[in-house]
Amino acid sequence: MNRICFILSLSLALGAAPGHRVAGQSPEAATAAKIRQPVAALQDCFNRGDAKGLAALWVPDGEFIGPTGRRIVGREQIEAAFDEYFAANKDVRLQLGIASWRLVDENVALVDMMTELTPPPKALPSEPVSTMVLVQRDGRWYISSMYEMLTAVPSHRLHLKKLQWLLGDWMEPRDDPPGLVLRTTCDWNSSGQYLIRKFLTGGEGAPTLSGTEVIGWDPRNHRIRSWTFEPDGGFGESTWTRDGERWVIEHRGTLANGSDLLVTYLVTPMDADTVKVEAKDRLVNGERQPPLPEIVLKRRIAEPGEDVPPVTLPERVLP
Repeated sequence: MNRICFILSLSLALGAAPGHRVAGQSPEAATAAKIRQPVAALQDCFNRGDAKGLAALWVPDGEFIGPTGRRIVGREQIEAAFDEYFAANKDVRLQLGIASWRLVDENVALVDMMTELTPPPKALPSEPVSTMVLVQRDGRWYISSMYEMLTAVPSHRLHLKKLQWLLGDWMEPRDDPPGLVLRTTCDWNSSGQYLIRKFLTGGEGAPTLSGTEVIGWDPRNHRIRSWTFEPDGGFGESTWTRDGERWVIEHRGTLANGSDLLVTYLVTPMDADTVKVEAKDRLVNGERQPPLPEIVLKRRIAEPGEDVPPVTLPERVLP
């Protein structure tokens, strides 16, 4: 497995970058980090079955409106309702994905989220979309209101919006061999239900290799998956989970010679425009392979007046 195969699963994980705190970050990024705190705390309390801690995330007279329209007001009632829910649903896990957020004023924010329950509730025809109204008091954000509604037609794009930071142009210049450049671009497909990533590598004295990755939402297993098509005829698919500030990506593939490939990718954001990728536990036909060097990609930002041309796949792969 060469370096090109190593980066096939990279772009899908760039969505982790916005959540990483770095020195000198913008005021908007600092506000976004604070707004994510009650969302992360809500998910954590839910998955630990902590109804009291969960209710404490609301203001004293806050409200929660579930997808069936039931309205619950006040911390005590919210705690009692979730205590009842946890008693009847001990193995349910919650994942909240922020689709968008915006400030109404400096102390009020609206947050739109996708709510994913595993296993999914059988009584609901589709997964709910949640809107949270946050208010800031004494430097901390609390939930004033949270309400859920069922989407008439599930939109995969809403799930994929958490990966919108991978959109655009990324590069990794290499010194060995001199002049080798890895380039990848990502954009929505025409329907907005998939992300399409094209990658191209080449340079002076180096062959040009190209390929494609399709990133989508799996509505049956309730997770993001990607499918890769490699330049030499190999192919594979990946699924992943988020672990704090990084993504853990499980990749299973078939190499061009028919060999089986298993590898775990760890993608860690360095800042909003830089990500580091490591490959762990790489097995070919069940045999452990030597470690690969880590990869660092930088976002390619056009200079004023400069157009960044898209990656154009060549008509054939050069030998």
